Amino acid sequence: MSIKVLVEGEVLNIVAAYAPQVGCSQAEKDNFWTSLEYTLQLISPKETTLLGGDLNGHIGEANSAFKRVHGGYAYETLNDAGKVILSTAAAFDLAIANSFFAKKIEHLITYKSGQTSSQIDYILINRAHIGRVTNCKVIPGECVAPQHRIVVMDVLFKRHPKEKPTQIPELTKWWNLKGEKIPEFCEHLADLKVDVKSDIDNIWEHLRF
Repeated sequence: MSIKVLVEGEVLNIVAAYAPQVGCSQAEKDNFWTSLEYTLQLISPKETTLLGGDLNGHIGEANSAFKRVHGGYAYETLNDAGKVILSTAAAFDLAIANSFFAKKIEHLITYKSGQTSSQIDYILINRAHIGRVTNCKVIPGECVAPQHRIVVMDVLFKRHPKEKPTQIPELTKWWNLKGEKIPEFCEHLADLKVDVKSDIDNIWEHLRF
């Protein structure tokens, strides 16, 4: 699933993904990654991509082959599903934000059930924008789904000054021209020496100046 939103003049493409689990067939896994790649290909390079979800893979603590997209901080050993995550991230130049911040192990674990702990939920952002990310971590104890912890990312956005509204000329309140104000208005016109018998356009030009 993906949505497009506008934040401070910047177009964000937010993509939510849920990869098939380890026990699923290879065909299912291939279909998922093909579909995800197709979705990412449709996003303009001028727009920002935020990809988040349960990708069901371990990217490993460090990986020199993918150091552009892997920041060097993660939990568990790299597995085959993790290799696909890294390859996809590299293909679309998306940084895995979780891996760019040194955290306690408890703040890296995204899935916990009994004695089982792992990191399978990730947030990815364009590598060019990783410098705008000030933090990415797990909130222990808070679950967005059974056994899955919330992963949060803080991103800086450049605020654009609001344009000042165009000043609308004040309307002439002709409805107030009544009673004793009428002779006052006539005297004012007399002082301007307006020839009321002249063409209306000429009168208007005279009043303007």
